[in-house]
Amino acid sequence: MELRGETVRISELPDAPPIGLLSGSRLRHSVAAGQTLMTSDVDIPHSLAKKAWESIRQQSLELA
Repeated sequence: MELRGETVRISELPDAPPIGLLSGSRLRHSVAAGQTLMTSDVDIPHSLAKKAWESIRQQSLELA
């Protein structure tokens, strides 16, 4: 899988996972080139980094 990243605000795209969490991830289905990946598109392995991101993401959603 080849990736390229783009900076986005969590408050604007809370379901777009950070590129750093995608190492070791598996796509759930085909995605088009240039498509922004969402959490529903990938299975992200459990890690401390994922847990931290989920916490930050949840706080962002609560503030919205």
